[in-house]
Amino acid sequence: MSAFATVQDLGSKWAHLTGVELDDVNQGLGEATLMIRQAFKNAGRDITSADPEILKLVCARMVRNAFPQDSSAVNIPAGVETTQVGVGPFQRSFKFSGGASRRLWIGPDEMKLLGLQAKKMFSLDMLPEGWTAP
Repeated sequence: MSAFATVQDLGSKWAHLTGVELDDVNQGLGEATLMIRQAFKNAGRDITSADPEILKLVCARMVRNAFPQDSSAVNIPAGVETTQVGVGPFQRSFKFSGGASRRLWIGPDEMKLLGLQAKKMFSLDMLPEGWTAP
């Protein structure tokens, strides 16, 4: 089973990946594909009716969010939100954004694109039909 998206679908910032980074992103694309398939299964929907371009878009979005690439930063790991450098005992710290964990997830916008929105609220009338208050 192939992934819905490829590294090339992610964009130019991912074109330079090699070795372990490329393997990680390809693994992420495969996992995102499995998650999308499971979302359709959980919703009781047939994935073959879904638009392949939407499947590719959602898969690519999930991986872009989990594996942020910043080509302008030098010697800063992917996913770093802020960095702090000190002179004292030569400290250097990074604060990672949510994508640093490389956790894939399908957000509400992606669920909407897939046509798998959450169920709407509803209410049940617990009183028998025709019942009136005394």
